[in-house]
Amino acid sequence: MSRGSVASSLGRFAPPTLSKEDFESLRTKCWIERGLLVFSPEEVQNEFVRQGVVNWASVKFGKRIKREK
Repeated sequence: MSRGSVASSLGRFAPPTLSKEDFESLRTKCWIERGLLVFSPEEVQNEFVRQGVVNWASVKFGKRIKREK
């Protein structure tokens, strides 16, 4: 068990991790069918636009949680 994880019987109900290809397919489907964008701010190359996206999302949803890589 990794540090900080909690053992739970609910783990068997966790959805499987998506492959990179499956996640990309899901993102495409979200855009085409629902008009929703699913992306990481780090994918935005323009620094000004990226900061605007982060600022908007922080106000709308709250601050991001820093996660270890």
